[in-house]
Amino acid sequence: MKNSKIYQIIIAALFASLIAILAQIVFPIGTVPVTLQTLGVGITASILGRKLGVLSIGIYILLGLIFPVYAGGSMGIHVWFGPTGGFLLSFLLMGWIIGYFTSKNDDSIIFTLMGNILGAFAVLFIGTIWLKFAASLDWKTAFIAGAGVFIPIELGKSVLSSFVALSVKRAIPEKYLLKLKN
Repeated sequence: MKNSKIYQIIIAALFASLIAILAQIVFPIGTVPVTLQTLGVGITASILGRKLGVLSIGIYILLGLIFPVYAGGSMGIHVWFGPTGGFLLSFLLMGWIIGYFTSKNDDSIIFTLMGNILGAFAVLFIGTIWLKFAASLDWKTAFIAGAGVFIPIELGKSVLSSFVALSVKRAIPEKYLLKLKN
């Protein structure tokens, strides 16, 4: 059992690294840039599930306090309270939602896709509300800057993360996946 816990922590850290790497792919389009962070969060939670996925996402968020792992190499607690802080912190909820849906049927494209889409919309919803207040925007401007342009992008990333995660899970031997569940 002890080795299983160590294995889980190592896997969680590796997936936190995946999110950090994907966060560096940034397409600046305004106050909120398009990044591949949510792709990494979706893949992470879809493969690792609710408990380990949220742990991995939490590790990533905490790493950003002392290392430049957030979007575009940003770091520090001020990011949490800035215009994009709501998006960043809601990754935990996204991971929980995806993990919840994938726990219903581990290798179902429908449940995995549903979890990824609902998780992405939760991030857009919370992030937009946060953006409105953090950047002192009116609701229309906040919606356009925080959600409007991202809806089709996030739908695409949800589909991609679902298919990537299921492909990876099918390629991993069952004995290793069982270690993630314990």
